[in-house]
Amino acid sequence: MVNQVVLAVGLGLVAGLVVVVVYLLIQYFHQRSSTNNYKYTQLTSDPTLRSRTIINQDIPPFYIPQAVSVPQQQPAIGELQRTCSISKEEYRHGHAHLSATVHSVNVRRKAEDGGGIQLDAINTGTISPPSITPKLPRTPRTPRKISHPQKQSSKENLSIPQQRKVAVHKKNPEINLGKLEFSLYYDQSFRLLQIYATRGIKIVILGSVHPPDIHVAASIVLNGKQIWEQKTRVVKKTNDPQFNEKLEAYGITQGKLSEGMLRFQLVNTQTNTIIGEVEYILKDLPPNKLTTKTLPLIPVEIDETECPIEEEVEDLSSELGELSISLCHNPTDQKLMVKVNCARGLQQITKDGRLNPFVKLDLTFCGRKLSTRTTKTAHNTKTPNFSEMYVFDVDSDKLPQITLFFKVKHRGRVRDVPLGTVHLGYCVNVESEYKHWEQAMEKPHLEIEQWHTLQEYFIE
Repeated sequence: MVNQVVLAVGLGLVAGLVVVVVYLLIQYFHQRSSTNNYKYTQLTSDPTLRSRTIINQDIPPFYIPQAVSVPQQQPAIGELQRTCSISKEEYRHGHAHLSATVHSVNVRRKAEDGGGIQLDAINTGTISPPSITPKLPRTPRTPRKISHPQKQSSKENLSIPQQRKVAVHKKNPEINLGKLEFSLYYDQSFRLLQIYATRGIKIVILGSVHPPDIHVAASIVLNGKQIWEQKTRVVKKTNDPQFNEKLEAYGITQGKLSEGMLRFQLVNTQTNTIIGEVEYILKDLPPNKLTTKTLPLIPVEIDETECPIEEEVEDLSSELGELSISLCHNPTDQKLMVKVNCARGLQQITKDGRLNPFVKLDLTFCGRKLSTRTTKTAHNTKTPNFSEMYVFDVDSDKLPQITLFFKVKHRGRVRDVPLGTVHLGYCVNVESEYKHWEQAMEKPHLEIEQWHTLQEYFIE
């Protein structure tokens, strides 16, 4: 009973305290509002302060002007602004203007092929700046019609046999230009040919008195085709250059050694001309034995002769087939992306006509194999679709010495049969392979795709 009384008294005190606080707050806000009204009345009633106050009745009403229609005039658009836009017809047909370097790309074909820009779509020549001349807006014209006689004239122009100049080397052994000393060692177990370019003896340059800057370009020729090449460092301003440099050629089998020829060319770096050359038949080289030779330089004259382009195309065409390759260089991450797309027109080598092709990719640095990749095997087809990409970690300063070897082979029951090869890099002999590598290096972050004809060299 006592607890209930104490609880009731406590609740009554709390309720009374709340009522008192509310009352005090009401009185405070009421007093504050009355004080503000008193100050405003005092300011408006005092004539000395009336000029400084703003009264609601003194604010003039706002005036909203009426909308006035102004005729719009079309601006004069220059030729440059019109050419930069993409028309609806170009977009419907799938052709789009990308940049000054890549002139046009078939968008639908690119989407079907899964990416990559053809090498033919890249302009390698100089780009003239567009002329900016303001013109008045032109009236719409009807689409221009292409007459048939123009097509016939273009075909007639193509039928005319065109000529091109081809360099032919002529040797003159009667002139004395000096000698070259070199050593050779063939390791038969590792299929390695070691070439030691030692020195040049009394090198003479016709028509020049000053001592030249010389380097040696060594190459191996097999059946008239160059399969390997390396260069020494440049020795400056001397007629008796001391090279003392070792070059190594990997993958030289006994068959290649018996049919190949080693060629040394002394090059004047100042004028980029060949001083003379030395040839050595590798058939006479004994295996696993160091052989030293000192042979005289033979001068080489370059004569330009004309031959029809059609005959040259027929000679360069190969029946081994073609391989589609894509390259992309990323200098930011120091990566080289290589994609083996597909092949076509592969040669039939089996009696039953079955062909199981695959591609073996070797990445070499200065002739030494660093990495090897192998695609999947496509069974019973002459047009395999591989679509496999490989990423290599390669520094930018090592790219000039990098060479890619693509070996297309047939997966047989007993052994693999080689079909043909393609090699990409700066030290190549085929023009299309060199241009593909050059464009990929000069245009980073751009995937460039190109078809390459299979060659019969570089096959082990």
